[in-house]
This record gives sequence, C-alpha cells and structure tokens, in this order.
Amino acid sequence: MKYIILAIAIICCDNSRADEKKIAYAHDLKVHNLNEKATEAFLSILHQTENPDTKALCLLNLGELALQSNKVDLARLDWEKIIENYPDTKESKLLKEK
Repeated sequence: MKYIILAIAIICCDNSRADEKKIAYAHDLKVHNLNEKATEAFLSILHQTENPDTKALCLLNLGELALQSNKVDLARLDWEKIIENYPDTKESKLLKEK
C-alpha cells in the first residue's frame, strides 16, 4: 500500500513540474508578443491538465490575450469560467476583487 501511495505522489509531482514548464513556455511567448502561439500553448495546457490551479491560470492568461486583441467578450467569458469552475483559486479571488 505504501508503494502505491508513493507512486501516486511521484506521478502528481512530475505532472506539476511538467505543467510549470509548459506554463513558463506559454508565458514567455506572451511576453514576447507571440500572442497566437501563446494562446495555442495556454489552450493546450488547459485541456491537458487536471489541476484546477493550472486551469485557472491558463484561463486568466487566455483572457488577457483576448483583451489585448480587443476581444472583450471572449476575455470576459474566460474570466467568468474561472469564477464559476475554479472558485477556490487565487485567480478567482483576484477577479472577484476587480
């Protein structure tokens, strides 16, 4: 039983590190104004991860990228998804304050 729990912990830790690397890559694309590629990267991460914090972070960034492209309705939709689906995340709390 201990080995199963340890294996699960290792898998979760590896997935978390993989998500962090992917997020860093997507963020670098965004910072360098490669917005289409950044959008694709954040969408890919959003649909591959099970981590609610990572999903919320992706949606927050997708909303910011949409806003930069003057897609206000799309930005609002992404941010509303955070509040509705991931209410306990720091991104949701940040959006509720605004």
